[in-house]
Amino acid sequence: MSSEASSAGRVTEIISLLRPRQPRKLPESLTAAAMNGDLERMQLFLDRGSDIEARTSFASPLGAACSVGRLESVRWLIARGAVLDPPDAQITPIQSALGKMNCEAAALLLDAGLPIEKAAWGVIAAASLGRLDVLRWLLGRGVELDHKYPSLGVPRERALFAAGKAGKEEVLSFLRGELDPGPPPDVPPAAPVLRQERPYAAPGDRAHLLEEALELVRAGEKAAGRWKATGPAASKRSALISHAAGNGVGEVVSALRDAGAALDFPNDGTEPPLSCAAGEAHADVVRILLELGASPNGHDGKSWLPLEAAVLSGEPEVLRILLNAGANARAKPASGGKMTERVRGPYAPEIRALLEQAPRIKGIAKAKNNK
Repeated sequence: MSSEASSAGRVTEIISLLRPRQPRKLPESLTAAAMNGDLERMQLFLDRGSDIEARTSFASPLGAACSVGRLESVRWLIARGAVLDPPDAQITPIQSALGKMNCEAAALLLDAGLPIEKAAWGVIAAASLGRLDVLRWLLGRGVELDHKYPSLGVPRERALFAAGKAGKEEVLSFLRGELDPGPPPDVPPAAPVLRQERPYAAPGDRAHLLEEALELVRAGEKAAGRWKATGPAASKRSALISHAAGNGVGEVVSALRDAGAALDFPNDGTEPPLSCAAGEAHADVVRILLELGASPNGHDGKSWLPLEAAVLSGEPEVLRILLNAGANARAKPASGGKMTERVRGPYAPEIRALLEQAPRIKGIAKAKNNK
């Protein structure tokens, strides 16, 4: 690996480590906030009139939180009266939990008063996945293998079929009475790890990491202005300045601009820094980029529109900054439709009003060539 590539990769990594612990971008719904474990934004949605049972796709906020194992969200929703077993749900919260083997979430539902018969379906799910520990835990909670449950039938029969089809021999032996693994576990079995959280810099390390990144950019001189984000922390086809803008590291954005990095990109599939910063609601970086000369209307007034990204971020402050800088509220995004059709999040009424009340702008000038 060349020295230049090594430096770009290290700066990419540092930028990722320095990103804010709580995203500035707002979740689009209460369900999305619940799936993120974002209790503060969940409360914001409720304060602004969201329905705690509002469905996104097929799941309620509680069902979605159970599906991804966000226990803090599950506890929070139960404490605020979320329905444990919605009668018209395609998939109930406990089915969402046990379908992903999130037994701790299922235990919270049972402890809150959900009847154990609602968990009987989990025996079949556990059998098909070969999770004997989950099957035994459900039996310990009170599910009966040979009881006929409404709309389910006899769990042992269905579990035998599921385990046989999936080739889960250990489960088959247990269900046939050929294996005695001892008493059921009292503690809910651990869920499989489905996601790896990206690391953050420790508070005491942030200052020296930032200085390291700035020194590498300065040492790279004009070549640094052309660096691409690279390595595991990089998004596909991302310029390093865009990576810094999207992660809210304004100091590196300024340093890369000093090295000659472009601010407005042609429509080549690479998102420019202002759109990245606006999409992640980094208002401070949006201001920096505008002061450095980035066009509030992007390269051509329709591709990678910063205002469209701001609308999707759900943060009115970023929208105001761009509109005050001359962004065209009536621009037609390259993907089609109107800007107002993309409004979402807890501040949707304010965002829609800002777009509708913005003055019409005629003759949008083309962005300056910042290459």
